[in-house]
Amino acid sequence: MSFQPGDILLDKYRIDRFIGAGAFAEVYQATHLKLHAVYALKVLRRDESGMGSSEYGRWVERFRQEARLGAGLKSAHIVPVYDYEEENDLLVLRMDYLPGGSLADRLQKLKDHQRQMPVDEAVRIAVEVAQGLAVMHDKDVVHRDVKPNNILFAADGRALVADLGLAQTPGGSSDRHLLSWYEVMSQPGTVEYKSPEQRNNVDHLTSASDVHTLGAVLFEMLTGRLLRNVKPGTTVQSLRADTPDWLAEVMGRMLAKVPEDRLWDGSEAAEALRNGAGEAQRREVEKRREAEEAAARKAVEEKAQREAAEAARKKAEEEEQQRKEAAARKTADEKARREAARRKAEEEEQQRKEAAARKTAEEKARREAEEAKWRAEEAKKQLPVWQQIGIELVTIPAGEFLMGSDPNRDKDAFSDEQPQHRVKLAAYQLAKTPVTNRQYKAFADATAREAPQHWQGGRIPASKEGHPVVNVSWHDAVAFCQWAGLRLPSEAEWEKGARGTDGRLYSWGYEAPDDLRCNFNNKVRDTTEVRKYPRGASPYGLVDMAGNAWEWTSSLFKGYPYQVDDGREDQTADASRVLRGGSWGSVSRNVRSAFRNWGFPDLRNDDLGFRCARSL
Repeated sequence: MSFQPGDILLDKYRIDRFIGAGAFAEVYQATHLKLHAVYALKVLRRDESGMGSSEYGRWVERFRQEARLGAGLKSAHIVPVYDYEEENDLLVLRMDYLPGGSLADRLQKLKDHQRQMPVDEAVRIAVEVAQGLAVMHDKDVVHRDVKPNNILFAADGRALVADLGLAQTPGGSSDRHLLSWYEVMSQPGTVEYKSPEQRNNVDHLTSASDVHTLGAVLFEMLTGRLLRNVKPGTTVQSLRADTPDWLAEVMGRMLAKVPEDRLWDGSEAAEALRNGAGEAQRREVEKRREAEEAAARKAVEEKAQREAAEAARKKAEEEEQQRKEAAARKTADEKARREAARRKAEEEEQQRKEAAARKTAEEKARREAEEAKWRAEEAKKQLPVWQQIGIELVTIPAGEFLMGSDPNRDKDAFSDEQPQHRVKLAAYQLAKTPVTNRQYKAFADATAREAPQHWQGGRIPASKEGHPVVNVSWHDAVAFCQWAGLRLPSEAEWEKGARGTDGRLYSWGYEAPDDLRCNFNNKVRDTTEVRKYPRGASPYGLVDMAGNAWEWTSSLFKGYPYQVDDGREDQTADASRVLRGGSWGSVSRNVRSAFRNWGFPDLRNDDLGFRCARSL
């Protein structure tokens, strides 16, 4: 992963998270700093490991082709490219961020749960992909790499075709000058989904090749199996019995070996799938109507029979009822007499039991009081857990402080740090250092909590007992604090502890960060001992308030001004929590005391830890 969350790219994008990577390109979720809009960035770097000059040249051409096609092909079912930039040896495509994931993700989840995709959903996805291909085919463009990983989903559920870097463009050329030696020996594409002509190295593909590939994807959606791995001649209905006849027929036309026998392009494929689904729906409606009419006729006949039987039944019931009522009256009188005797006996028994229960309860209360007194005396002998594991707390006095940034005094101020405002806090205590690996291991051992993922065999990495614990989620941090008898600091408590009351830019003052004050800007490329930088201490003597590891707070990420009662301190909300302090990989701007970052509660990174607080 070339970039970390919080990194700034091209002076306009803040990296939010890593999404995935291919051979040499990486995809990130990023936020445009001025538009505050979320995009997907596809990044190619010249300095990637294994990237030779010729390989880099081919990837540059593919990037440019994907940019041109993504910007020029307008469809609700093709991932649009909004911008393409080259800076030195860095290439960036800006595209829509699609939160729905890929078709490959959905198929894997279905496989994991041993479930099949509903037929109507598979048809809908295939129709939408075919519509996107239709726009490409109308421009004589052949995608050549339709597969589940290249089918993405928008927030509204729409399916979109992605990754046009291998597309065959108009003009009769297969663009083989852009391919590696291996690719020149065969048509590009993914082996599991190639059409017969792709596998047979046809020099120029037609749109029918994409139709065959889409048919293979549809086969996988319906059966959960790769078409390439099944015995030739195997039908989709033999693997999935509820496949409609019309769909099996359309798929047969999509998967014909000879291109001329297939549905020719995306437009024909989409139309055939839509028409088949519509006809099946019409037949189903007609079938239901006929069944409803037959049921209505049967209901009328059965009603007449029931009415006749009901009249006879009522007469017999009236006679039986009269007999039963007479017998019931006699039985009720006898029952009342027995009930009165029973109640009297029960009341006497209840009084006896209650007297015995009161005596038992009084004896139990006496024993419990004695036990509680003993336990209380024993508890007084025990230190709090946080003291036992060596957490040192520093008292922060009550009063006001300046929170946030004034852009007139701080040129690096972000908008979410503004306006600068005064916040009044009661006195509290804040840990002098972040929680260390040694302290976290005591918690994990005592509670059987899962150790951070980079601890091999649950052991602290060598020589890092005094480093801040990382790779812990917000939930992990809250659980630790509760076990230790502490809590996470609020965003306001953290900032006051870091900068004091004078509004300084950094915990030590106004001077720019350097190697003597904090661990930042990838200079060490890892965490360091929590007390290594005493010159970077805050006005209250707190260390590591800048760099080394991001620190969770209890606060939800909301805009300023900070108000403790506006819901941002709701500890039950499953939403983004504020991160403070920067990390070993953060630039100078991000280790300012007012800088705000955020993360989802289940986020775990190798530069993310926490420190504890305590109310007074």
